[in-house]
Amino acid sequence: MNSQSQQGFPPNTPAAIPSTTFAQRAKKNRPQTISSSAVFSILISGGMNMAFNFDLLIALFVTTPHIRYCWFIGGIIGAIVGAVLCNRIPKKITLIISASLVMVGGIILLIRSLDFDAIIAARYIDGIATGLTFVPGIVLISEEAVSYMRGKFVVLIDSLSFTFGIWIQILIRTSYNDYFAQSFNIIKMQGVLSIICGVCAFVSIYFLIESPVLQVVQNKEEDALKGLTNLQRPSIRTQETYALLEEHKRYVAYNNEMPIQESFIKGLPALLKLCILRALGALTFSYLTNAAFFFGSSINQFTTSNTILVLPFQLFCHLRLLGTLIGYFTVDSIGRKLPMLVGVLICGGLAVGVAINFSDEMNILDESKMKVISYLLYVFQFFAGLIITSSSAYLSEAFPLAAKPYNISVTFIFEMVVHCIIAATAISFPVFFAYFIATVVLYFAFVIFGFLCLPETKNATLLEAQQQFEKFLVIRRS
Repeated sequence: MNSQSQQGFPPNTPAAIPSTTFAQRAKKNRPQTISSSAVFSILISGGMNMAFNFDLLIALFVTTPHIRYCWFIGGIIGAIVGAVLCNRIPKKITLIISASLVMVGGIILLIRSLDFDAIIAARYIDGIATGLTFVPGIVLISEEAVSYMRGKFVVLIDSLSFTFGIWIQILIRTSYNDYFAQSFNIIKMQGVLSIICGVCAFVSIYFLIESPVLQVVQNKEEDALKGLTNLQRPSIRTQETYALLEEHKRYVAYNNEMPIQESFIKGLPALLKLCILRALGALTFSYLTNAAFFFGSSINQFTTSNTILVLPFQLFCHLRLLGTLIGYFTVDSIGRKLPMLVGVLICGGLAVGVAINFSDEMNILDESKMKVISYLLYVFQFFAGLIITSSSAYLSEAFPLAAKPYNISVTFIFEMVVHCIIAATAISFPVFFAYFIATVVLYFAFVIFGFLCLPETKNATLLEAQQQFEKFLVIRRS
């Protein structure tokens, strides 16, 4: 007899997966993504600021490291506050604050586009908005999405929003020949786009539905049932609605039996695994990875007027977006684990080739070897999409309920710290070589680690996924 039966909990039977097409399931559950659409808009602005470091490279505007890592420090500050506020104030209030910050940052960029200190301040503000949004946003979508579509919905809110922001920023940057020459320069354009993201977030907040899991925790069962009804189309109470309510009650009951200390202890294995996985994801679009691509694609590609060929940089962001889209469509069909391991393995192999070409500083004079670096990093970006999408899905379902906001925050902060350290590193061939050798070692080691320690949680309820992550090693049952 399992522990739930011994404690008198209802049996852990998830709501049935409807035998309908993907399009029908997506249409039925669309209110779940609409509820979190404000998060999507805010994190797009975050993705644009992540790509700003890439933007600095293209513009040959690499100055103090402060401008490169200030956004990530802002993200750390926001994530700390977001974890504390997550279940203490309504998420609508948190998102209103975040949307306001995004707009403020955009306004600063628009009116002070040539002021270096103002740009740094705007990046701090947007970083705080991103961190403040990220924690409650992931918690919200994880607790509102049905188990058979949770992966897709979380990927949409997390991975795709950041990737879409990166894609927008690089495409717009490559449409400008000079960073500051035009009256409406790229900084002003980013400011306008941030304001648009903030306005879209404000509008979207109207459609936000509070988490039914949180309402069950607060003993507001009727409110939870009303929320579940509104999170599906048509908005009528069906057998599935009541099944989802019972699923959430089992999840809450299981977690309520744990003291808060036990929740954090049981969340430690998942925290370790996901900190490492999110760090590997950070390496795929870090300052040094982007700088390596810049070197590989830019050698011998400058005209006398310093105009850069735009195709390599556009293809770079196209392939990252394509890989993320493929991850989006496979995360709930093929699953989380296999695509992620394939992505890590292939990216590790590609990093070997990049490291070899950076092993000799004289290779900078060899156009063919520099081109090889850019070609390898094109493919690297594509398979990076499989890594980041799986990490998003895992992040939403791995932690015990009481520890969830704090553990998500720690994972996000760890990712930001990795970005900060890399962004503060000076560029040189020896640094590139050491960086990609370290990437190879970490990626290949994680293939073994992930195979042994990461569960497959496709279609699992939050309770089932949490219980699988409580074990450090994943042992296949016969």
